[in-house]
Amino acid sequence: MFETIINQYKSIPNWQIGIEIIVFIFGILSVYFAKKENILVFPTGLIATILSTYLLYKAGYFADMTINAYFSIMSIYGWMIWSKTKTDAA
Repeated sequence: MFETIINQYKSIPNWQIGIEIIVFIFGILSVYFAKKENILVFPTGLIATILSTYLLYKAGYFADMTINAYFSIMSIYGWMIWSKTKTDAA
């Protein structure tokens, strides 16, 4: 099973694997901050979705790329709304 997973990455450049690792880490952080209702959910989610959009573009998965681009835009919108709400409440 481990060999099957490793074989998928033999033709992938190391820099691209590095970006995938960054996406994974920031995706997990985004979920963690969402659970804690912390505003850091937005920048961590943005990093994950923007890098995912780039990787999906390079792979030619344009529908998935579009969904991630939409998530990025909605994350920016959510961040603006959250910031405005927190400022108005103070």
